Amino acid sequence: MTLVAWKNITVPKHQGGLGLKDLRKFAQSVHMRYLWSLISESKSLWVQLVKAKYLQRGTIWSTKGSNRSTTFWKALLTARSLLRDHIRWNIGDGRKCKAENQPWFDLWLNYQPINAVQRNLLVADLVNEANGGWYNEKLIQAFGFHGALYIAITMPNGPGLNGTEDKLLFTAATNGQFTLKNAYNLLLGHTNSQSLMQQAHKKVYNAIWHLPGVQPRARLFLWKAVKEALPVDMVLSHRLGKSPQGCILCGSMEEDVVHSLFKCPKAMQVWLASQFGLRTDLLPNSVMEIMMDALQVLDGAQIVAFFSVAWHLWKYRCKEVFEGTKLQPQQVLGSAHRWSQLLSVTVNRPVYAVSNSSNNHAHVSCYLDGSWVHDKEGGAGIAYILFSTSGTLIQYHMHDVQANSPFHAELLALRMAVNEVAALGYREACFLSDCLQLCNIVNGISGLDAVEWQLYSEVLDVIASIKGEFGFHCIYVGREDNQLADGLAKYARINRVSNLGFTFPSYSIPNCNAVTV
Repeated sequence: MTLVAWKNITVPKHQGGLGLKDLRKFAQSVHMRYLWSLISESKSLWVQLVKAKYLQRGTIWSTKGSNRSTTFWKALLTARSLLRDHIRWNIGDGRKCKAENQPWFDLWLNYQPINAVQRNLLVADLVNEANGGWYNEKLIQAFGFHGALYIAITMPNGPGLNGTEDKLLFTAATNGQFTLKNAYNLLLGHTNSQSLMQQAHKKVYNAIWHLPGVQPRARLFLWKAVKEALPVDMVLSHRLGKSPQGCILCGSMEEDVVHSLFKCPKAMQVWLASQFGLRTDLLPNSVMEIMMDALQVLDGAQIVAFFSVAWHLWKYRCKEVFEGTKLQPQQVLGSAHRWSQLLSVTVNRPVYAVSNSSNNHAHVSCYLDGSWVHDKEGGAGIAYILFSTSGTLIQYHMHDVQANSPFHAELLALRMAVNEVAALGYREACFLSDCLQLCNIVNGISGLDAVEWQLYSEVLDVIASIKGEFGFHCIYVGREDNQLADGLAKYARINRVSNLGFTFPSYSIPNCNAVTV
């Protein structure tokens, strides 16, 4: 008897499923990958052959299939509707993206060049290189009055040509890169954006599947318990359409999963006698909520012990039901203790100190931070504190902003700090952040692969400002050395305030040695 629906089993593990593949959707994602290669101008031989056979008179978006088309080509045409709403050209120099049938503005499917002459235009042909704005006459000739008006309203300053090559982005991925995994998750309806409740559930699932020292069969049991999918009386009677028989051990008429593991009198005896001394009659009536509460107050080894008690309690209940062996609390706790002591593992992460010689030559040191929480409004706070080399406060600034992610908040904080330090006339400065990803990108250690594609231009602007004519450096510091900037950023976010000041209690400049973990 299947107690969990197949559609829920194909969900990724961190979202509550078992991560098994939905083969139909996986096949569709493979077709999307082939289509992506076709529209991203891949130089592979099969792409050239397909273009020569099917796309001599149009693009993949305008061509139509026929009964004589191959099964492969029909599959690609079907994949168009799955992919077209999730791609976008990021315009660089405008010389790779054509104006016709290409997703470089929002309603590109509704407005297309109106005559054959205009169909070979590139985006760069519609832009006045002198000021970066539109050639209005060419825009109207190509897209008609209504299409040109829409483009001009939604992109009033033009596409912002920056000299880089045009790049096709997959908007369903935060970094804009198309992968088979991203396409498959898109078809399943799984995204990285989650509500606060989903994030809390994710912590439970991650603990079940990734905590060291838990046997695979115990992990599967815990997953079933959280999904309320154990074969207890209420679950089976509901599935079989029969009247509930009640709990065999205590005679209660309602034997659900919470009752079996926590609120049956025999289970209550076990938990009360355990190392946790738990009054389970006061716990919530949901296994998920109980697990969420446990994760908030217990550390890793204690969680393993908690899981162990629950699993062995279930095993001894089954022995009493099927074998007639009486459940004894000390037997359950003894087995659970031996299991958790044998299998629990403590992981220590190494800490390495990295010297920072570049900071010794900076005229000023600027500590910065961003604070962000997931909400509908994207509320965030950013702050920086500027010190002289002697540790004297020069200026501080905290600001209430809108951001899309924690990284975006950190990026806005760095941009504000760089612009205002330069405006104060300093030509050498050291900017210290506890965001390792941001520091690595600015310093060229890592690329933009992990960055949300919408932030590419902002990141490039910040890098250009730091790597310009000034002696600016971006250094990573541990969070413990950045507490003041962190506190100001949180204050700005929570209280929705912005404040620029020069008089602040004296604050000694901390040790600027970077720490990586």
